[in-house]
Amino acid sequence: MKTVIITGASNGMGYEAAKVFASKGWKVFAGARRVEKIPT
Repeated sequence: MKTVIITGASNGMGYEAAKVFASKGWKVFAGARRVEKIPT
């Protein structure tokens, strides 16, 4: 399994990138200032 770390994952490009990687089966570690906006 491939792994990616994404910062700024609560909105914008970081959010979209996290969705794309997750949909392709990657293990996603996401960081953001507003963690309540990140789906689990």
